[in-house]
Amino acid sequence: MKAPPRALGLLIPLVLAGLAACTGDNDGVLDAGASPDAGVPVWVVEANVPTTEDLLAVWGRAADDVYAVGFEGTVLHYDGTAWTRETTTSTQPLTAVHGLPREPDALPTDPTPRTVAVGWKGTILERAQDGTWSPAASTSTATDDLFGVALGEEESGLAVGDGGRVLGFDGTTWLDVPFAVPGEFSGELIEPKGVLKGVWTGNGRRYYISGSGGATYRSASGYASFEALDTTVSEPLRGIWGTANDNVYVVGLDSLILRYSGQWRRVVNNGASDVPRTFLFGVWGRNSEDITLVGWSGVAIRRLDGAWIAEDT
Repeated sequence: MKAPPRALGLLIPLVLAGLAACTGDNDGVLDAGASPDAGVPVWVVEANVPTTEDLLAVWGRAADDVYAVGFEGTVLHYDGTAWTRETTTSTQPLTAVHGLPREPDALPTDPTPRTVAVGWKGTILERAQDGTWSPAASTSTATDDLFGVALGEEESGLAVGDGGRVLGFDGTTWLDVPFAVPGEFSGELIEPKGVLKGVWTGNGRRYYISGSGGATYRSASGYASFEALDTTVSEPLRGIWGTANDNVYVVGLDSLILRYSGQWRRVVNNGASDVPRTFLFGVWGRNSEDITLVGWSGVAIRRLDGAWIAEDT
C-alpha cells in the first residue's frame, strides 16, 4: 500500500526543523544546549518537487543536504535552494534513508559522508560522490523488505525489516546479523520474527529498534548481541529517535508515544487534551525539549516547553 500523498509535505519541514540546531557531533547526545526558540519551523507544502511518486522517508545532515526517498526507487536531494532527482539503479520502493554527519571542521569541498537508503526486497543503495546511487556491497542474499536504517560510525550501521531481518555494516560490507534475544523466563535465545520498522543510534555502539506488536530491542557492542525491552503495549510501533541512550522516544498507533529512560513509559495523554488521535509514523527532534511527531491525515505534534501541542500544517 502506498503512503499517504501528504507524506512529503509533512516530513520535509520536520527534517529542516531538526537540522536547524545540528552540530554534527556524533557523541550520542543531540545538541542538548540548543535553544528551543532558535529557527522555529514554519510548515509549508514544498513546491517544484521533481516527482509525482509517493515519498516515504526523509533525512538530512544539514539544511542544505537533505534526502527524500520513495516509490520507484525515487531519491531526491535538497541543496538548500532546490530539490533535484538523483539517479538510482533500483525501481524498488525505498523506505528509509540515513547517513553519517559531517565533521565539525569539514570544508564544503570535502567528500560527502556515507549516505544509504533501504527498501523492499532487501534493497540497500549507497550514494556515490557524483550523486548516483547503486547497490551497496553485501554478502546477504535475503530479500526481506527493509524499513529502517541507521549509520552510527564509519564502521557501524544497522538495517532492519520484515521477519525480524537485521543486517549489519562493518565499514565495507552489509552482512546478515543473527538476531536473537534471551527468553523472558528460560533465558534461552529466541529469534523474534515480527516486522522491525525503525532503528536509531546515537553513536553506533548501541542501537534501539522498534517493531510490530509493541516490540522494542536494544543492542550491545554495536550489533554483537540484542535484548528485548518490554514496553507493556501491543500496538504497532514505527518511528524511533533519541538524544541519548537514556532518552529515547518511539511512536505508533493511536498517537502512542513512549519514552525510554531505563524503562519504557507511556507519555500520558501526550501532555495535552486536544492532541488528535492518529497513527504516528515519524519522530525527530532538535534537542530533548523540542521534538516533532508526524502521522496520518497531515497531523504534526510538537513538544515544546514540556507540552505536546498539535501544529497547524
